[in-house]
Amino acid sequence: MAIAANYRRWILAKLGPFLGQRIVEVGAGTGSFSELLLERKPQSLLALEPSSNLYPLLWQKLSRMNFPIHIEAMQSTLSHAVPQLAGSAEPDSILYINVLEHVEDDLEELRVAHSMLASSGRVLVFVPAHQWLMGPFDHKVGHFRRYTRSSLITTVEGAGFTLFDMESIKGSDTDRVERDPVCDRSKRPKIHKVEPDEAKPGQKVTIKGENFGTKECFHGVAFSAAGPAKIDYKFVNDTTIEATVPDVKAGMSFIDVVAGGGNARSKGFLVQAK
Repeated sequence: MAIAANYRRWILAKLGPFLGQRIVEVGAGTGSFSELLLERKPQSLLALEPSSNLYPLLWQKLSRMNFPIHIEAMQSTLSHAVPQLAGSAEPDSILYINVLEHVEDDLEELRVAHSMLASSGRVLVFVPAHQWLMGPFDHKVGHFRRYTRSSLITTVEGAGFTLFDMESIKGSDTDRVERDPVCDRSKRPKIHKVEPDEAKPGQKVTIKGENFGTKECFHGVAFSAAGPAKIDYKFVNDTTIEATVPDVKAGMSFIDVVAGGGNARSKGFLVQAK
């Protein structure tokens, strides 16, 4: 049980910086991962579980949770939940933790997720790797597939998403969990200012703020005008990041930082013409 709990916390540590505040967890099972999500105190959590065996356990667990958060559990798949969610606030994060491989039409599933997300929302996916490992155990537990890097990219982009990041996890034993850096995920980062507030591609800017954490727990910088392109940056300290303006067209952009405690967005930044 302790190993399983550490494993779930390790997954959340990997995905946590990219989580928003209005979360939908698809295939929540009995709610073990849902409990960890609630510890982050989001604005809301909707846990979906279609199984008639698992859903009662999920409902019982979440009904006992004492958090000042909107918590809801539904016995449903994501597509069947869409009509019932009409008029609700759009989620900014939809999670599939060891779930997408159980969905026969994974492309259509992610298209539904894409249609539900708020602007700049994210889908976070954790799936088993290597199709060549597909065997009797996978079929027994209801897997339709395992994933390769290329097959997952094809599915994600085919559903309309832009891939932000992907990591292949080679093992998830207790030793690896213990070796991962300990990051303070309770403090969300904030950007106070960017100096200068306009610059040309190739020039450097300084991002000032708070709760950027440590170098080991910092995940990166993004410019909205550059999409998923990698940005050159230097982690200075908990309050300062230096970044190079990417080669994009002149115009307004936003700068995002992704730290151990989540992500933060700057006010509008002007990319000047070369």
